[in-house]
Amino acid sequence: MSTALGIGESFDAIVLAGGRGSRLGGADKAAIEIEGERLIDRVAAAARAAGAHRTIIVGPDHTGSLADRVIREDPPFSGPLQAVAAGLNEVESPFVMLLACDLVHPAEVVQQLSVPSAPDADGLILVDEDGRSQWLASCLRTRSLRDAIHKFTSSGQSLANRPLKVVFKLLDLEQVEALNGTTLDIDTPEQLAHARSQERTQP
Repeated sequence: MSTALGIGESFDAIVLAGGRGSRLGGADKAAIEIEGERLIDRVAAAARAAGAHRTIIVGPDHTGSLADRVIREDPPFSGPLQAVAAGLNEVESPFVMLLACDLVHPAEVVQQLSVPSAPDADGLILVDEDGRSQWLASCLRTRSLRDAIHKFTSSGQSLANRPLKVVFKLLDLEQVEALNGTTLDIDTPEQLAHARSQERTQP
């Protein structure tokens, strides 16, 4: 059975791939290649290798070559929270791993999320070396995330164009200090160039 958090429960993965890539000049981040492999495929492959029951990509159709399901938030480009909620509708497992499509080291992120969590926690979230929570490097109890989203929307608030933290702050998450550089992503041309140079120097 696929496992999450080291407790023998199955998990699905949601990969967000529907952003505008504005700091990359409007580039389609999911389709950017490192060493001949698309970013989105690197992340989806890492989730599959870790034993994801289903891999759900929220983004354009062309992002889903390794996905079990590809969907789009409605309307498109309405923000990460709306995208997570759309993906969550497709989740079947008791745990869900949330991942960004532009992670430089997706295998390492997934590995760090595949550790035992406190039984009363709503899940795990990686925290970078500067103490910042990485919302799209987390593994959560599906029911807890659904309840938090319901609580937020039942107060009359919209998910559209809202940051993930407005829902995540309703969850009791165990923080995991990420290994140095594990949660790096690609938002700028400089970060892309650095990621490519790192790959070229790997043994």
